[in-house]
Amino acid sequence: MTRSEAIAFLTELFEGVPAINSGMIEAAIDASRVVDANGRAPLHPEYVETIDGWWAASMVANRMSIVDALADTKRVVKFSTEGSSFEVTGGRDWSKLAAHFRSMSPLGGSGGLGVIEIDHEPLHYPRSSGTTDDPMWWEHLNAVRW
Repeated sequence: MTRSEAIAFLTELFEGVPAINSGMIEAAIDASRVVDANGRAPLHPEYVETIDGWWAASMVANRMSIVDALADTKRVVKFSTEGSSFEVTGGRDWSKLAAHFRSMSPLGGSGGLGVIEIDHEPLHYPRSSGTTDDPMWWEHLNAVRW
């Protein structure tokens, strides 16, 4: 989505939350640029600004979790007898909301971030197999049954 579409999306999504201002939204949008439709990264000279709205929403929610934690809007209502647990009222659970928004994003959902698999010959052959110079060492090792 474009910057103006992202601003409209976030403004509507967080409508009625007075603590969220345009500066927070702009900062979240700046941190949520993704490759454009032509596969160009944000630093490419011909890059067309493209924003991941859900990732930007998660950035706003993360910021709000910090603001809310520092604000004096919560209060403890119950302690366990040993003091190891307590119940708090007030405020929103912005961290869970941020996690939900990240799951909606292509970056944080399925397939956005992951491990890069590299298919190549092993760089090290174990000496215990006795086949250090043999590229088929794994088959030799599997053939031995203890």
